[in-house]
Amino acid sequence: MALDLDERLRRSNARFQTSILSILERYNYPFEDDFLISMETLTYDTPEGPKEWGDLSTKEVRKRFKHHARSQRTAVLRSE
Repeated sequence: MALDLDERLRRSNARFQTSILSILERYNYPFEDDFLISMETLTYDTPEGPKEWGDLSTKEVRKRFKHHARSQRTAVLRSE
């Protein structure tokens, strides 16, 4: 019984690791409208120049999120 449980746990762990690696591989690139943040300085480039990551107001984050969501919907509709 204990061997069966150990084997099931090993297989589950292997499936989990495979799934996580697949997800990372699929999404480990910058998306079209994403901010590319420097982990060293915690800044990102904008047309107005570099900005610190924490400087966005909640209103600005929501505005950019809505714009990003709209552009994604448009891209999906065009590909159909």
